Amino acid sequence: VVENKENPTAEEVDKGAAWRATLGRQTWFFLHTVAAKYPEKPSEVDKRMVRNLVASLGQLYPCKLCREHLKLKLMDPALGPVRVENRQELATWFCELHNMVNVSI
Repeated sequence: VVENKENPTAEEVDKGAAWRATLGRQTWFFLHTVAAKYPEKPSEVDKRMVRNLVASLGQLYPCKLCREHLKLKLMDPALGPVRVENRQELATWFCELHNMVNVSI
């Protein structure tokens, strides 16, 4: 990863881009899988845990550039808060977030 180097080489930039792309694909796979396995009738604990998961991504995502981008998307009023009432609502919300990220990259 290139984050701490003032003048990265082209090879280092390519490695950083490849790393970000892999991380992004795997993260979306994970999030969409979480939604697919989310209960139809979630408990209050289930709801809280998913909200916490999403909030933690905005704070802990390993790629600083992606993390800042994600924070902006999560605060976008067009997206709104995480919809955790049931599996379909959560899956739709993650798809909307994914689409917003894809449009901007």
